Amino acid sequence: MNKKNTYIMLSDGKFLEEKVCYEGVKNIIKPFSRVVCIPFACSPKFLFEKSDKEFSYGGDFYKQHYGHFEQYDVSDFYIINPSDPIGFIEWKIDHCDIIYLSGGNMKVLKFMLQSFGLWDILRKIEDKVIIGESAGSLMLQKTYVVFAENGLPNYYKGLDLVD
Repeated sequence: MNKKNTYIMLSDGKFLEEKVCYEGVKNIIKPFSRVVCIPFACSPKFLFEKSDKEFSYGGDFYKQHYGHFEQYDVSDFYIINPSDPIGFIEWKIDHCDIIYLSGGNMKVLKFMLQSFGLWDILRKIEDKVIIGESAGSLMLQKTYVVFAENGLPNYYKGLDLVD
């Protein structure tokens, strides 16, 4: 387990916009920080058909997720797009201070992280702030549980970054 990172686990990214959360994390999310959002828990249709528009400056996804960090005066907010070359994705991660795993579908998130080689990259990250929102938060754990429609628990391996 990597102890050199700082982790913030949220059920909803909107909490970052609330005063009580801001007061608690403003010394972690520092002014002029560079944030990279990994939106890979979105539906594949959204990721591959709408991401160029939605993830660009001014797109709805961009505005919504950048809004979580706006009051912290971050200097840059990048979103990893599945159409980005892997070298550019790695550059975004290397040159950021904060990695933000947005929420959504757990199975899609895990599949996309593994498919893009980010699973191993994230496990080796050091000296970053890593924020998980909902599915992103669960993915940071060693094991997470998703309940099936019949109510039975299904256990999955996470990134094993937090207890």
